[in-house]
Amino acid sequence: MRWLGLGIGVVCLVGAIVVAMRERTALEAALDALRTARPSAVALLLLGFLAGIPLTAALFLILIRRFARVGFGEMLALIAATSLANMLPLKPGLIGRVAWHRVHHGVRATDTLRTVVEAILLSALVAALMLAAVPVLRAVGAPVGLALLAPALPAVAGILPRARTFAAALLVRQCEFAVSVGRYAIALELVGAVTCNSVGGLDGVAIETAIVLSCASAVATLVPFVSNGLGLREWTTALILPALDAGTFAAGVSAELVLRAAELLVTVPAGLVGGAWLARRARDVSSTRRAP
Repeated sequence: MRWLGLGIGVVCLVGAIVVAMRERTALEAALDALRTARPSAVALLLLGFLAGIPLTAALFLILIRRFARVGFGEMLALIAATSLANMLPLKPGLIGRVAWHRVHHGVRATDTLRTVVEAILLSALVAALMLAAVPVLRAVGAPVGLALLAPALPAVAGILPRARTFAAALLVRQCEFAVSVGRYAIALELVGAVTCNSVGGLDGVAIETAIVLSCASAVATLVPFVSNGLGLREWTTALILPALDAGTFAAGVSAELVLRAAELLVTVPAGLVGGAWLARRARDVSSTRRAP
C-alpha cells in the first residue's frame, strides 16, 4: 500500500505539472518571478522550514514526557532524522521513533502512537479554529491575521492541572501553523501570486489565502500511504488558489514545488545530522551496557 501510495502521488504530481504547463503564460510568469526573487524572501523561506523542526520537537516532547523523560536535544535529533526518513516510500520514520522510545526509554509502542494521534487531533483543532476565525474577523472588519491567534483561546483551559499538557501542546502547534502560513505567504510571493515589500506587508487577502492553503496542506499531508502528501498538496493548492481569486493553477503548482525544494534543502542535512547524533548516542549507550 505504501508503494501504491507513492505511485499515486507521483502520478498526481506529474499530472499537476502537465496541467500547469498548459497555462504557459502563467507558468512563465511564475518562473520569471522566481528568477528575480528577493534573496531575503528565499532566506526567510528556508528559515521557516528550519524553525519547524524545533517546534515539532517541542510538541512531541510535551506529549511524550507523560511516559518518559526525554531531553530536548535528543527529541530534536529524533524529529530531524525521522522527518527525513518519512520522505521515503515506506515512511519508516514513525516506526523508527516508536522503536527508539521503546528501546531507550521503555515507552510502549501504543503510548508513542498515542502522541502521534494527539498531534494529528491538535492539528485538526488548530486548522478548524483558524479557518473559522477568518470569516468572523472579515465580517467585523478586524485584521485577518488575527486568525493566527484563534487557537490560543482554548489554551486558557491550561489553568486546570489536567489540561496543562494539552494547552501547552496546542500553543506549540499553533506556532507551527503560523510558521507554515508564513512559508505559504513567501512561496506565493516568490512565484508572483502576491507582491509585497516584506511578509509583514502582505494584505488581508494574501494572509487569508496563506491560512487556507496551510490548513489544506496539513490535511493533504495526513492522507495515508502517500508520502508527505506528494502530488496531493500540489493539486490542493493549485485548485484552491484560483477558487480564492488569488492566483492561477500554474502559480499554485509552482508555489508547492518551491516549498518542496526548500523543504528538501533543510530536511536532508538536518536529518543526516540528527541521524548521526542518534547513531552515536545508541553506540554510547550500548558500550555502557556492555561495560563490566
